[in-house]
Amino acid sequence: MIEGLATLARFGQAACGCALVGWLLFDGLRAAQDLPRARATTVCRVAASLAAGFLMAGVLALACQSALVTGRDDAAWAWRDWWLVSIDTYYGRVWWLRQALMAGALMLVPFAATRPRLRPGVAVAAALAITAGAAGGHAAALEPAWPALVAQALHLVALGLWWGGLLPLAFALRQPHSAARFVAVLAAFSQRATVAMAVILITGGYLAFVHVAGWPALFGTRYGQLLLCKLVLIGVVLGLAARLRWHWLRNARMEEVSGRAGIRVPVLVFSEWLLAGVVILIATVLSGTPPARHQQVDWPFPFRLAPETAWAQPGNAQWVIAGAVMLGIALMLFYARMAGMARASWMLPGGIACAAAAGFLALPALSVQAFPDTYRSSEVPYHAISIYSGATLFQRHCVSCHGTGGLGDGPLARGLAKPPADLSAPHTADHTAGDLYWWLSHGMPSGAMPGFARELDAEARWDLINYLRTFSNGYQARIIRPQVARAQPWLGAPDFNYVTQHGDSGSLKDLRYRKVALLVFYSWPASGARLDQLAQLRAQGDAPFVLAVPWSAAVAGIPQDIALPVMVQGTDETVATYALLRRTLAQADSGDRGPLPAHMELLIDRYGYLRARWFPQDGGPWTDPAWLRAQIGALEAEPEILPPPDEHIH
Repeated sequence: MIEGLATLARFGQAACGCALVGWLLFDGLRAAQDLPRARATTVCRVAASLAAGFLMAGVLALACQSALVTGRDDAAWAWRDWWLVSIDTYYGRVWWLRQALMAGALMLVPFAATRPRLRPGVAVAAALAITAGAAGGHAAALEPAWPALVAQALHLVALGLWWGGLLPLAFALRQPHSAARFVAVLAAFSQRATVAMAVILITGGYLAFVHVAGWPALFGTRYGQLLLCKLVLIGVVLGLAARLRWHWLRNARMEEVSGRAGIRVPVLVFSEWLLAGVVILIATVLSGTPPARHQQVDWPFPFRLAPETAWAQPGNAQWVIAGAVMLGIALMLFYARMAGMARASWMLPGGIACAAAAGFLALPALSVQAFPDTYRSSEVPYHAISIYSGATLFQRHCVSCHGTGGLGDGPLARGLAKPPADLSAPHTADHTAGDLYWWLSHGMPSGAMPGFARELDAEARWDLINYLRTFSNGYQARIIRPQVARAQPWLGAPDFNYVTQHGDSGSLKDLRYRKVALLVFYSWPASGARLDQLAQLRAQGDAPFVLAVPWSAAVAGIPQDIALPVMVQGTDETVATYALLRRTLAQADSGDRGPLPAHMELLIDRYGYLRARWFPQDGGPWTDPAWLRAQIGALEAEPEILPPPDEHIH
């Protein structure tokens, strides 16, 4: 109940504030000056009522916030709790600012009755009161916050300018006056509303982008679904506005106000006002709903668009071409109808039927199967500790069917009706992390793999998925060469924590945007000469971050005066993780990745992507310090091409 009252209070503030701004600015519309209007006292009485409504709604909002903050419903009626929330919280400071601004507007209203020039000032104070609310909303939580705050403020002001003026416009147009004055008022407001609506759409689109952060969340979260409802209603409102501007305004220029325009236009304006009010109500509910970027996506459809994956399936290309042909026919029929080239009654329904047929033919060929968890985000970071834990779980639960190499050749595989999947093949990357999570939780839809929701908790399942992702990446890593492929980042390096022999600690992620990293996986004493060479490279200016990681955790035999930082804690997890990325093209295309190499070096750019890999047996110029410095310098100078790999896999 408290949440419902809080929503009602926020809606009251938004509606009263926007209505006040629109009411006063419409009253000053030059084209409306000659209309028969209510006395100035009536105008100001309505303005005072709206300002008072804003203040009362603000008091109700504070009462509800007190109950929500304290967790006690009775706090909504306790003055002491009101006072503590208003002075001890960020919400309270914003609340005082909004109430003070609107109280100032209310005090100016009586003077505006005799001084019309004060009315825009009252509208400005009211606009500041409603825009100050952005400081306590979702926009303030973003980093950086100022672009979203500016967009939210412009959005609210434009909303007041448009929606707040619709109701007085409807009443003004119902008054008897000449057709010329009717047209002048409607045209003047239409021009103002067009600019306001453009601002609303641009700022609203930006805010939706930053709060939703991906179209799956638009369909699979409560925030996104409410936003979709809002967009549908806005589309209807825009249709009404277009009808008014391009049809009735044109007709009003040619007929008397007593005709159809004088009757229907006010009704359409009032309908637009009502629908826009529902839009504001939905926006109010959105303001109290966690943004979609912070919610797990519950995908509602049994399919998802994945053209890059579905296109490779046999026969799908032909269906897509057939759908494109039908869509082309539909567009031709729509264009012919709108351009007046033909007026046949069947053209519009025929075009709709062709467009529907295009979707029916092409969409299945561009889609793959999906599940409620398909777009679920990982709850466990893509970290070496998680991958190491996942490897242990794989050996315990998966090897019996999938085999030690993940080829689907485990000891129980022969007795299954459907062979287990080859996890080393690249098709694993065609599935989202959420797909894997669903299968691990509920089992395969048409196979012998059971669900593990009872045996493994959510964290363990994500550990296993992190391992499978890295395992599959090991197959793709075969193409990584010693030379950096310029401007082609694609393989994110798993994060890990380290402690060196000198007590220094950190993580790979700490180097983002700062330094290129050179990871050296070595054996002692076989790698001694190479470590000395890298120590000399590190001693030079503008050197990369170099970290030596022993293949074996036993580091007691390493001289204490070695110049390179050597990882002495966390080696087991890091070695097990990066050993999955050692497969080369020279090895057989199998799950058997071969023994650990004696020495391996990985070059990771400033954005967290693995860009080059070298083994001593490959030879080449990697041992030339000048050549290696040139490779590192190229990576240092390379601009950001892709955003850093996510902390969580998707």
